[in-house]
Amino acid sequence: MTKRFEDGWTFLGGYTYSNTKVDLTSLSNPNNAFVNASGVSGGRRHNLKMSGSYMLPYKVLMAANFRLQSGLPITRTWTVPTCSATVTANCTRQSLTVNAEPRGSVELGTLPTLDLRAGRYFDFRRDRLELSMDIYNLTNANTVFNVRTGTGTSAIRVNGDPSNPTTQIQTFLSPTQFLAPRVLRFNITYSFNRR
Repeated sequence: MTKRFEDGWTFLGGYTYSNTKVDLTSLSNPNNAFVNASGVSGGRRHNLKMSGSYMLPYKVLMAANFRLQSGLPITRTWTVPTCSATVTANCTRQSLTVNAEPRGSVELGTLPTLDLRAGRYFDFRRDRLELSMDIYNLTNANTVFNVRTGTGTSAIRVNGDPSNPTTQIQTFLSPTQFLAPRVLRFNITYSFNRR
């Protein structure tokens, strides 16, 4: 949906639905063909985005941007041990990772974001000065949108500091990416010789 700028306001909104399923990944490797190759794959199923702006009195512009996305489908994987001098059973000669569950068995949480902007401009003949403020992630959500998918444990250091001791955590679903905290930004823009 689109509403062009008229009467001091504008709006743009869109929704996308997508669904990707995998039946077979490859016939060149039996593990790809038979070990949980099928299931839900791909990106987010639901994507909603809306943005708009409204001109208030005294040339004050308010704008908002809202996005709502469903979580990513996640598949737990398992890395088969590689044969070595100490590992001689239940191993492979080359590195191999297989799905431990059907594809897309787990879906991460919904990812909502809301950003706002407020600004005021001043005209000086053909020049313009604009003062504005942006607020990103207004709700200060810390939604996890990417995780590890392996099986077993992973060694991490608190805050990634190499001087901290390592801690073992469960690998599967341990966060790797999450929304950044609320950010407040002030902007000054000066436009010369506008037409």
